[in-house]
Amino acid sequence: MTTFLRSTRKALARATGLHHVASPERSQRKSTWVKPASPTGAPDDDAEEIVVRRDRTSPKSDARRPSGFSGVTRSVDGAKRGAWTIIKAATFRVRGVGYSRKNHHFTDLDQVLALKGPSSDAIYDVTHVDVVASSKKRLGLVKTSLRPPKPANPSPLHGLVPSILIVNAILPARPRGCDGACRQIILTCQLSERCCRELAMSAPQNGSGELNLKTAVANIQDPALRLWAAWCRDVRRLQNAADRDEVRGRFKFFAKAADEATAQKCAATLPHDAKSVVSGAALLCRNACAVSFVEGRGDITEVSIDGFRVPARVRAGLHALRGGLGNVDVAFGIEARIESELPERLLCCARLNRAVKAARRDEGWWGGLPG
Repeated sequence: MTTFLRSTRKALARATGLHHVASPERSQRKSTWVKPASPTGAPDDDAEEIVVRRDRTSPKSDARRPSGFSGVTRSVDGAKRGAWTIIKAATFRVRGVGYSRKNHHFTDLDQVLALKGPSSDAIYDVTHVDVVASSKKRLGLVKTSLRPPKPANPSPLHGLVPSILIVNAILPARPRGCDGACRQIILTCQLSERCCRELAMSAPQNGSGELNLKTAVANIQDPALRLWAAWCRDVRRLQNAADRDEVRGRFKFFAKAADEATAQKCAATLPHDAKSVVSGAALLCRNACAVSFVEGRGDITEVSIDGFRVPARVRAGLHALRGGLGNVDVAFGIEARIESELPERLLCCARLNRAVKAARRDEGWWGGLPG
């Protein structure tokens, strides 16, 4: 009987182009993108199957804390301390068209920033910011502790470009050591409406449900969106660990003093070689970046930046940032290295109004967090 149902299901898929089907024995555990067989019966090398796990966790049994649980509220005008504020991506300078052809081998930070231009609108909108003190660094938050909201703009390329992005920045409490006390800044972001419309133009249009990763990425018109989609694809699919590390190392962190008072405090307290951390310059995460794609909890990508694994000068700046230098703008993006990937565009950005030092939640507030 099972064989008969399976053959019937396949025949219906070929005849109707139905692209989202599940057999009786698999309907409870996963759903699958499938492409009907070609009329000739020949295999299509470009067709790639994307498996999307269903969320089997009911709301009643989900012990995770919702995004925003730590009490760091959003301030509209930025005047409230211990809060966060939405800012324009143009606050930061990123690589623009022609950057790869310019002579940018400068040692002076101001000269490097002069070669760059303001970023266009960020790909993701920040919806929640959480700051939590921990006795040790925590990774994989979505799987164990954090429950992001349902996306207002689901990604048209589900399984490739995530609808929800979680950025987990880990700020060490001490300038030395590979683990220990820290504060974690967690940004919960959702795909912007504008980017959702842009991605919809490269989504399957022929009714077959084919999600070809090669053509889907190539069809994205915006270079920054195309770079982000390629980054997600490569981190997920590359077999060689060294290649995956190279791709992960292109994730960038930006920090910038939001006002003159904070800038003066940074100049007075930070070592000279650590001032770039809060000057707006891009800092590559390299081997400090960990990425996880959460399938069973929704269409979510979590990127963790381990401050314990960054170079000494960067760590000194992060340690000072943890201490609450003042109002600091933070942003994240992907490094463009060739002309076809330019101009760059931020993934997300926000202003922390003394929010890092104002955390009133410790790890005991993590719902479902294992000891």
